[in-house]
Amino acid sequence: GSTDSSGKICESFSKVDPRIRVFHKENGGLSDARNFGIEQMKGQYVAFIDSDDYISKDYVWKLYSSIKNNDSEVSICSFLLVDEKGEKIKDELLDSGKICLTG
Repeated sequence: GSTDSSGKICESFSKVDPRIRVFHKENGGLSDARNFGIEQMKGQYVAFIDSDDYISKDYVWKLYSSIKNNDSEVSICSFLLVDEKGEKIKDELLDSGKICLTG
């Protein structure tokens, strides 16, 4: 359902990495797309990254390592909100990276 070139970019990645599978579907909203993706996934973990998000090269590795090192089922991270010029609007930092919620 994306109206930008995200689909073509994903397809180019899938041509060089067989682990990447690309699906196209009618626009049904963010939750619908994510739920569809979860239904198609074959792995144990999922990360939600939107087309306007910037992530570091080690983003997934850090989240995965946090799960493994803390024997957790979920890992979350801080975020930085910037404007069109790249200037910081909000810097939402989580505590020390330790487990902050149990239940």
